[in-house]
Amino acid sequence: MGSFDTRSVFLDLVERDNWMVAESDIVFFDFTQTTKISIGSMFELAWAYQLRKYVVVVMQPENPHWHSFVMEAADIVFPTSSEALEYLRKLIQGEL
Repeated sequence: MGSFDTRSVFLDLVERDNWMVAESDIVFFDFTQTTKISIGSMFELAWAYQLRKYVVVVMQPENPHWHSFVMEAADIVFPTSSEALEYLRKLIQGEL
């Protein structure tokens, strides 16, 4: 039986996530149910910021992701996902 190359799997995951951010017009982060920081999400947020993507974040001030880097990278932050989704609906439909 052959060996399993975890480095290749990790690289594939990182490359796929990077491609997904690069291909997106809007990147949506919902951190409302998180209890610890997501390293993958922080990479995606940094890529989105660097690529000048429109970033929508959902979280409350007590969230572990509440940090100046996240706040600066976000174009807009909402306390609830329902508010964020309503905003996105209006944005996409040209109502804003």
